[in-house]
Amino acid sequence: MEEGRLTYLRTLVVGNCPSLTSLTLSIKHLTALETLIIRDCKELSLTEVAEEEDNQDLKLSLQNLMFFRLPKLEVLPQWLQGSANTLQLLWIGGCENLTTLPDWLPRLKSLQTLWIDNCPKLSSLLVGMEALTELLIYGRPNLSRKCREDVHLPQIFLDEGSINLPREDDETIIFKTEQPASLLEACIVRFKYLRMLDLNNSSFKVLPSSIGSLKHLRYLDLSNNCRIKQLPDSICKLHSFQTLLLKCCSNLERLPKGIRDIISLRFLIVTTKHTCLSEKAVGCLDSLRHLEIYGCENLKCVFEGMEDGRLTNLRTLMVGECPSLTSLSLNTKHLTALENLIIWDCEELSLTDKEENQDLKLSLRLLTIVYLPKLEVLPQWLQASANTLQHLKIEDCCNFTALPEWLPHLKSLQTLKIKDCPVSSSSLPEGMQDLTALREIHIQNCEELSLSDKEENQAIKLSLRLLMIENLLKLEVLPQWLQASTNTLQHLEIAYCCNFTALPEWLPHLKSLQTLRIKFCLVFSSLPKGMQDLIALREFQILGCPKLSRKCREEVRHKIAHVPNIDFDDYFDEETGSSSERDDNIRVYIN
Repeated sequence: MEEGRLTYLRTLVVGNCPSLTSLTLSIKHLTALETLIIRDCKELSLTEVAEEEDNQDLKLSLQNLMFFRLPKLEVLPQWLQGSANTLQLLWIGGCENLTTLPDWLPRLKSLQTLWIDNCPKLSSLLVGMEALTELLIYGRPNLSRKCREDVHLPQIFLDEGSINLPREDDETIIFKTEQPASLLEACIVRFKYLRMLDLNNSSFKVLPSSIGSLKHLRYLDLSNNCRIKQLPDSICKLHSFQTLLLKCCSNLERLPKGIRDIISLRFLIVTTKHTCLSEKAVGCLDSLRHLEIYGCENLKCVFEGMEDGRLTNLRTLMVGECPSLTSLSLNTKHLTALENLIIWDCEELSLTDKEENQDLKLSLRLLTIVYLPKLEVLPQWLQASANTLQHLKIEDCCNFTALPEWLPHLKSLQTLKIKDCPVSSSSLPEGMQDLTALREIHIQNCEELSLSDKEENQAIKLSLRLLMIENLLKLEVLPQWLQASTNTLQHLEIAYCCNFTALPEWLPHLKSLQTLRIKFCLVFSSLPKGMQDLIALREFQILGCPKLSRKCREEVRHKIAHVPNIDFDDYFDEETGSSSERDDNIRVYIN
């Protein structure tokens, strides 16, 4: 290669070249190259390049170097030393014959992340990489004790192939060392600067009390450990601790005493055997922003006797899969910062007991309720969020039969989703015209809801952007109040409505409509005139509507030739006189 060529090239990717044996380029001229990725080149060893460039004035400034699936790579190329002051990430994956790392690797003073993935013959690492902050090892490298002793990194990830997994009756995870030691003890003793410790799916019974010495630890994941019964009290000494994940720790008997001393704890997920969470434990965490209570089979109440001013910074509360829970038992007026409340799969929870009082000071933005069989009505305390609630979702509540008359008081509501609920009202509540912020309505599998027009609903002036209706058996026509969204509605979908017969004649007035889908409406048989006026339409789909004739489809398709994506299936009812044979012109895609 001549002088000065490719001097502005920043990224070079070479991949899937099975016959490539040499790069055959003068790398020293790639002075601007920052990222080099070489993958799936089964004949490339990089040794020729190394010999060609060795001891020359290389002018590399690589920041990221990645080698993937190079079976002939045995050693790293010498020219890599030219990036000693710039290389930040080195990723080696699927190089099955790489046996050692070069002695000069510690000279890469800028190297921050070293990722070794599925290099089974690699048996040792090097020490002295001063800038290294992340070490990730996957795929059964046989790392000796000697190469671990002097490595102190903020983040270390070792997969199960790097260690001997414990037998069912073991309490520790053992390294392959001359003098076996507990994995946890080894991490704690050797890695004093750990900030993140991921022990997800572990099976030990005891977390060492020495974990209290990890002063920099911010993140601990013990999720899916079914054997651990309690945490050591020493964990409360970790004043920088921010995230604690105890999800699916089904035998956890209690949280540690003094957990209130973890003054920086922001994110907590917990599973416990208790019937009630201790107010003196979780209820006193002033710094907590996110709390998830999950899979607590014995839990009957969340808190009892919560004092003034506690959990005042909590933003998100999630409660799920607690089959015995009967009451949140929250003194909810103290949750002044709570924005997101998500409750799911709590068979005994009705939300109608202690929470019904008029002094609540909630400012919820999102409320999601899924699978609460005993929920019959929305809780009265939700009205306290009249000026803040933006998203409301109710799903799979088999006794929830009606939206409350005070629903229109939720002035900030933007999204309303109702799914798999036997809402029996023939229409939306009176006063829906007051929901001026409402942008999306999703209604699915509410078989008794027809959305028919009441006289009082004629004044509804919504500015919807999306209306999605699915499996409303009583729906025959679209409600008149949808015309109020003439200038705003962008997406309209109607599916599995077996009595829906036709789109209204005023549909072409929806000037902003971009997506129109009619799917599996068995008696749907006609389209309105003026479809060519839908100038913003970008997608029009009709699927599984056998009563809509071929002639009607072809006429409309001709009128809306400006639409980039038209999808009309070829399913017709023989009784209409149309053919069920395939016509390749019926399905049109234009990109």
